[in-house]
Amino acid sequence: MGVELLALFAAVAFGASSVLHKKGLETSSPMAAAVVSTVFTALVLLVDILATLPLRRFASPGLPYFILAGLFAPGTARLVSFHGFQRLGVSISVMVMAGAPLWASLVSVLLFAERLTPAIGAGTLAIVSGTIIISGTRGGPRAWRRLSLLFPLAAGFFYGMRDVAARQGLPIDQAPLIAGFVTAVVSLVVMAAWTLWRRAPGMLRCTGRGFLYYTVAGITGGISYLGMFRAFAGGEVVIVSPLVSTHPVFAVVLARLVLGRSEQLGPRSLLGGLAILLGAVLIAALRG
Repeated sequence: MGVELLALFAAVAFGASSVLHKKGLETSSPMAAAVVSTVFTALVLLVDILATLPLRRFASPGLPYFILAGLFAPGTARLVSFHGFQRLGVSISVMVMAGAPLWASLVSVLLFAERLTPAIGAGTLAIVSGTIIISGTRGGPRAWRRLSLLFPLAAGFFYGMRDVAARQGLPIDQAPLIAGFVTAVVSLVVMAAWTLWRRAPGMLRCTGRGFLYYTVAGITGGISYLGMFRAFAGGEVVIVSPLVSTHPVFAVVLARLVLGRSEQLGPRSLLGGLAILLGAVLIAALRG
């Protein structure tokens, strides 16, 4: 399977995971979602590792990069994004976080000499714009401090840096399974440490129904990690990161199919989806 198809496969799986998280959030807390789903993401990857790789592969020379990727995201990025959700609302935060592939591409071009062609640049901008269009809904807090924008900006930056760190580690040792597992485990440690430090009432509130949705979301997340890290093993950040970031359009479509009329697919969603698909086509077909 080509790099582009692997990245788009990961995007579909991330979209499905987002829909499952949304269903779980109806009865359980966001932090419970982060912890439970990450545990099962790590378990999926661990089972695959034990079935296909010798244990000595854990001594991967790319391990420092994979640990760094896990510190960036989803652990730290998700914690920072929660603060953005609380201060700015979900829609504004997600719009600002949509810049993650831009951060990843910028750092990769400036520091690691990756090539940003006009098609890749235009495709990346189209994907970011489409994500902003889909996420921009009415409502939310009317007044907020500009400094609060630092939270979603930081979250987007951390997601982008996860992609850069993973890409730098994978050429050293072609071990995408190890990369995904280490990233998930380190992120889980970050979130567990934060939870123990805060000890806020209800922080890990989780019903049986929510646990079920989070479990399936975590398994789906593990599948998405398989696709994403295999794509990074064979492709540059400027190609893979924007394509994986098309996941909002798949989340919108899957939400409509699974949740039915409770999810309205209006003109804004259609326009954003078309922009994201256009960006994916530009990168996948005209990147040379």
